[in-house]
Amino acid sequence: MRLTLLRKALRDDRRAILGWTVGVAAFLLVYLPFYSEFAEDTAGAEEMLEVIPEGMRTAMGMQELFTGAGFLESMVFNLYGPLLLVVYAVVLGNRAIAVPEESGRLDQLLALPISRQRYVHERLAALTIEVVYLTAVLCAIVLAFAVGLDMGVALGNIVAISVGVGLLALLFGTLTVAVGGLSGSRGLGLTVTGAVAVGTYLVHVLSDAGAELVEPLRWASPFHYYLDADPLRDGIPLGSYAVLLGVIIILAVAATVTFERRDIGV
Repeated sequence: MRLTLLRKALRDDRRAILGWTVGVAAFLLVYLPFYSEFAEDTAGAEEMLEVIPEGMRTAMGMQELFTGAGFLESMVFNLYGPLLLVVYAVVLGNRAIAVPEESGRLDQLLALPISRQRYVHERLAALTIEVVYLTAVLCAIVLAFAVGLDMGVALGNIVAISVGVGLLALLFGTLTVAVGGLSGSRGLGLTVTGAVAVGTYLVHVLSDAGAELVEPLRWASPFHYYLDADPLRDGIPLGSYAVLLGVIIILAVAATVTFERRDIGV
């Protein structure tokens, strides 16, 4: 029975993992080659940027679209990369508790000689492995293009920001598991996590755009700890990433405790 649930989760998710792998690879293979056009026509890129409001350029990381770091930040790491990985993690996180409970399969799983704590831990382990895998796929493809197109970005910094994307996705995935452990509702899990993700991203964007009203709230946004230390240019920000990791651990503990104490009729 050792790690049986972990192996089962990975086996059950293999089609989803394959599909998301293809999707992320396709996205990167479509957009990354455009860097050559921006790099060769910097005047045209600057003209294009001038018609975009400054606040939007800042929010989307488009100030230096014609440089390697600016292009990767805008096209991959500011919005679309995190969006893909966060949605992936949330979908998989919802499968940990809420989906099996609503489908009636959770009773069968917990009828096995395993504790609820072990159940949550192995599902969280599966989520972590799956997020790390897709993050590695994204990182490997970006590294290949960075070298092939001579983007002039330190490869270690690409790894650094990829670690941040993975932590961000794992945070929201673990939040989904925690909400599922508390409520047993997949709809509520998606709603709460989606609201938190969108809300905290807007806080990050608006504070970067100079909105004084939300400026004090930027410290509550995971996106602040992911992007504001500028890992793509300055390397891995240990303090900021430690905050993200700390929140993930807190959410994992919360998921375990709430699920252990809730009456689900088993």
